[in-house]
Amino acid sequence: MIITYKIPSGIMRINADEFFRLARRSAIRRMFKQLRQDDKAAAEYTSQIREHLKRREQEERDEAARLYGELVDAGTQCREAKVRYEEMQNPFCECYTRDKKVLEVAKAVVQAARSEYVHINHGIEEAQKMEKRYKEIQEDITKILEGGRNGK
Repeated sequence: MIITYKIPSGIMRINADEFFRLARRSAIRRMFKQLRQDDKAAAEYTSQIREHLKRREQEERDEAARLYGELVDAGTQCREAKVRYEEMQNPFCECYTRDKKVLEVAKAVVQAARSEYVHINHGIEEAQKMEKRYKEIQEDITKILEGGRNGK
């Protein structure tokens, strides 16, 4: 979505997808204040921006939910790999081995499973962070664009 509005020195065009995802909150608020000065553009884009942000917030919520499912699977695989590795080191288990190469491979499997678990967990945190960000930007719309000329 491209947002176009007039500013005193010309016309501003903003790619909403990138801007709302990457810009600092202060830059977003400044953009809303500039947009508010162009009554026609503010009337046109306020609802579109709000809908765009609601859609992005829902997409991030869905992504977090999808990743939670993957996290459960990765956690199970990590625990199973760790148990197998520990059994390989236990002389009382039937899969016990002294072969260093086999133990190294098993240890690498545990590390890879743990790495996958951490990676998925980071993805969940990032999705939650972005969901919160989009919600806060919607609050800024209410304060600045829908609050009238005296918005904060």
